[in-house]
Amino acid sequence: MNKSLLLLSALITVTFISCKKDDPAPKTASILGTWYASETLSIQCTESTNDGSVSYNCPSGDCLSFIFVVDTVIINEEKVANQVYSMSSSIDGSTMNESGTFELGSGRITLCIDEEGEVTCRNIQMDLSGDDMTLKSTNSQTGCRETTTYTRASAE
Repeated sequence: MNKSLLLLSALITVTFISCKKDDPAPKTASILGTWYASETLSIQCTESTNDGSVSYNCPSGDCLSFIFVVDTVIINEEKVANQVYSMSSSIDGSTMNESGTFELGSGRITLCIDEEGEVTCRNIQMDLSGDDMTLKSTNSQTGCRETTTYTRASAE
């Protein structure tokens, strides 16, 4: 009987030790505001000539930026909060803009865009610490693993 009790006690101890809670998702308020990229590092590209880094001169020159806000609307007398983002890329005089919704998770951000009724989402690995944000993803066109570092310009 002592062996059974000892085995049960050990099993319960291992279960509680191995059931560590996941890191909590960051609070939405921690990402709100305007963010400017300082650098993108590209590694392990399909063509090694694409490996390297690019520095940005935001907001006056080549720039990548995000703006994250919470937009509240009233529908049928109920407040509905939407987490929305706007991204702008201005490189060598060519500008690309994107906007959609976002959701924060543990170590990730999900960005979703709605194009003519078709919603497309992508998960991006994210590290957020105070006024510094790092986004890590794989570029589908170049195969590069890209790490872009952002700094908060202002809080909303």
